[in-house]
Amino acid sequence: LKNVSALTKDQIKTREGEFQRYIDNYKQSLKNLGACGVKVVTYNFMPVLDWTRTDLFHPVGDGSTALYYEASRIKDDPKEMAEYILSNLGGMTFPGWEPERMAKLDELFAAYAPVTKEVLWENLKYFLEAIMPTCRECDIKMAIHMDDPPWDIFGLPRLLVDEPSIDRFLKMVDHPCNCLTLCSGSLNANP
Repeated sequence: LKNVSALTKDQIKTREGEFQRYIDNYKQSLKNLGACGVKVVTYNFMPVLDWTRTDLFHPVGDGSTALYYEASRIKDDPKEMAEYILSNLGGMTFPGWEPERMAKLDELFAAYAPVTKEVLWENLKYFLEAIMPTCRECDIKMAIHMDDPPWDIFGLPRLLVDEPSIDRFLKMVDHPCNCLTLCSGSLNANP
């Protein structure tokens, strides 16, 4: 896996490069998961920074820590935020924040430069229409995670941000295997 480009999953989202091969791989993965009894797959369609937090170990009053997002700490430079997060992971790796992925932020942002919100909606629809027959065959429900945070960041479009976008998503590919992950963080941030 070390030689896999940081853009692999992003090629599905941008519908560029070998996106069809990655969709085919995704379908095979669904078949494999179905054979193991998995019934729900949670995924997201967020560009570059899947989920965004400004502090991964925010102190809570009882001495524990929690993921935290503070909008005022989001500046114009995503590299600055990525460097801060990576330098404060305490040796851990968080999905979506892998150091090798963060090292390619310029490449990732360039790949999304032509991707408007409407293009991202079209690409999501294409992906879902491609995988729904496999989901039905394997009896797997796909539960998209709400965008987190539920607004555009660093000029990148976010889709699942409010009630009208949820309605659009569910009507766009009206299929029993096309479902939502109800994220209390996203829904509370923009009810």
